Amino acid sequence: MQQAHLQALLTEVQILKRDLRRYMSTTELEKQNLEAHVDLCSERYKGLHDRLSAIEVRLAKMNEDMSTSHKSSQKTIIATAGTVVAGLLSTVVVILMKMPG
Repeated sequence: MQQAHLQALLTEVQILKRDLRRYMSTTELEKQNLEAHVDLCSERYKGLHDRLSAIEVRLAKMNEDMSTSHKSSQKTIIATAGTVVAGLLSTVVVILMKMPG
């Protein structure tokens, strides 16, 4: 699942890079009219900002999911180790009780 999220983010970043190259080119209207250029640049930057913000939110969510998964894995490992230790201790106790003595 994490791999799919990473792939989606990578695709989004590649689209942003492509769009950024396109945004960097100026139209004939912009070359002739500074106000039009300023207005179009403002819209371009707003669009890029919104998309980068969305990526940032998705990355934060992925980080949170990965942290939760890591904590869950640690708990599972600790529980498994505890079970193994308890099993070994009970085996030792049984062996000691069976010894003649």
